[in-house]
Amino acid sequence: MQDAAPVLMVTALLLGGTVSLAGEAPLPLPIPEPVTGPGITGTVLRYPALASQHVTARNVDVWLPPGYASDDGRRYPVLYMHDGQNVFDPATAYGHVDWGVDETMTRLIAAGEVRPAIVVAVWSSPRRREEYMPQRALRGPLR
Repeated sequence: MQDAAPVLMVTALLLGGTVSLAGEAPLPLPIPEPVTGPGITGTVLRYPALASQHVTARNVDVWLPPGYASDDGRRYPVLYMHDGQNVFDPATAYGHVDWGVDETMTRLIAAGEVRPAIVVAVWSSPRRREEYMPQRALRGPLR
C-alpha cells in the first residue's frame, strides 16, 4: 500500500514543523494506526500525537480515496479539515455522530462528481477555542 507520509509531511509543516527546515533533525512521524469499525468507510489512518513546535501534539486522521493503494504514480489533491475527531469516526465524534466525510467522498468519487482526493483531518485539542480564535493576534496576551 502506498504510504501517506508525503501528505503527513505537508500536514506537519502546517502544524509547525515536524519536518525541520533549519537543518535540525526532524521529529519522527508516528506510526499510523488503521481506524476501523462501524461508521468507517474506506481507508482511514490515524497518526497519533503528531508533534508540532507551535501547537499541542494531536492526532491526525488521513482518509485515502478508493484506488489509492493501486496507483503509485498518481498525484491527489488534499483537503484539510479542522476538528478531525468528528470527521470520519463515530467512536471519537462529538455526540457519536461523525460528519460522514468518508461516506460522502466515496459516493461523490463513484458518481464522478469530485476528483479523488486525500482528506486530512487534524484533531482539535482541549485548547480549541484559543487555537481557533487567537485573541493575542488582535488584542495582545490572552487574559
